[in-house]
Amino acid sequence: MPLGDLGSIGDTAFNDRTFYGALRKAIEFLHSARPELRILMLTPLHKDHSSYDVNFVNGAGHRLAEYEVAIKKIGVMYAIPVYDAFALSGITKINLEAYTLDGLHPNDAGYRRITRGLIPFIDAFTHQRSCSMSRYSCGATFIILRKNRVNAMPD
Repeated sequence: MPLGDLGSIGDTAFNDRTFYGALRKAIEFLHSARPELRILMLTPLHKDHSSYDVNFVNGAGHRLAEYEVAIKKIGVMYAIPVYDAFALSGITKINLEAYTLDGLHPNDAGYRRITRGLIPFIDAFTHQRSCSMSRYSCGATFIILRKNRVNAMPD
């Protein structure tokens, strides 16, 4: 998926067929439909699956790290906290075998490693000690915090 342009908050001329545009569309929908929700986002993990790794340049000319940066920029733009799993999980191309099932999907050890940093991050916004996560069609992970419970953005 092409990255597209970040644009400015409040503009409506973004292309939702780009990463920035699809992510902005999802966030603006949530902010409009449920302004009371508290949203948190996560960056993707390192990966090495089917020849697609952190060094792979996709058909749109981008590497995974560029999408990680885009998610953080969107977080700043919309005042949404972003957990940088790409940088903070400790999971890299070198140790993927120990923490993933297939170079992409975390195994039990991978989830334990991710949640060591993620739970304190979530605790900064809620007293809940568990949550579920879901991936939105644009590839970003959202955690939506509600009063007394934590839910994920439905697919």
